[in-house]
Amino acid sequence: MLALHNIFREMDSIRPLIANAALNHEALKHAKRMARLCWLSDYKLRESVDKLNLKDIVWCLSLGSNAEIAVKKLINEPDTRYNILGDYTEFGVGSFKGKNGIRYWCLLYGNLRNENSHS
Repeated sequence: MLALHNIFREMDSIRPLIANAALNHEALKHAKRMARLCWLSDYKLRESVDKLNLKDIVWCLSLGSNAEIAVKKLINEPDTRYNILGDYTEFGVGSFKGKNGIRYWCLLYGNLRNENSHS
């Protein structure tokens, strides 16, 4: 998934995203939550990501049997395209297949917290 994102970013001459273990962990936890609930939702996601030492965290949620399908669905949505091509440095992804056979994806984007910032 990270490689696909970085291909899109490279085509627009944007620096690549780097994987963030904490974002991966939260994204997987949320993908499992969505699979358990059988719906796309940001339910409880904000309180999870607020604990991370990142700023400007946003997310995208998708369904798809594999990473390529999930990203292709996302890249054509204006808000998600903005996130993929946005001014983020960190990336995390989680995917989990529910009992209903649907694969749920949670993608998280963020920036390292700047110690000099006031946010």
